[in-house]
Amino acid sequence: MTTISHSTLHCFLPDFLDSAAVSAIRGHAALHPASGIIVLDAGRVSRFDPVGVLRLWDFCRDRAARGYDVQLVHLHPALRFRLRNHPLNHFVNEGEHLFENPFGIKESRR
Repeated sequence: MTTISHSTLHCFLPDFLDSAAVSAIRGHAALHPASGIIVLDAGRVSRFDPVGVLRLWDFCRDRAARGYDVQLVHLHPALRFRLRNHPLNHFVNEGEHLFENPFGIKESRR
């Protein structure tokens, strides 16, 4: 499902993120080239295919290079953990960092 409000294209990713799902996203984005912001809502994603993730990263990278603001939001923490070293992390919405170091030591206050 895709919704459009003003200049934002909001795409809801399916339960299984595979190559076909990314092809559908590409198709929706091609129909709405004036949307300056692309929000990819991953709230429903519970599993993924590595090729699908690679194609999603390629889509995000391509759109960002064209000047679009691409945001991946609501990615489940378990999936974020599995993808934390993937370049797709660059597009994850603020506050949902994949590269966060779970063992990081916070600076002590002096």
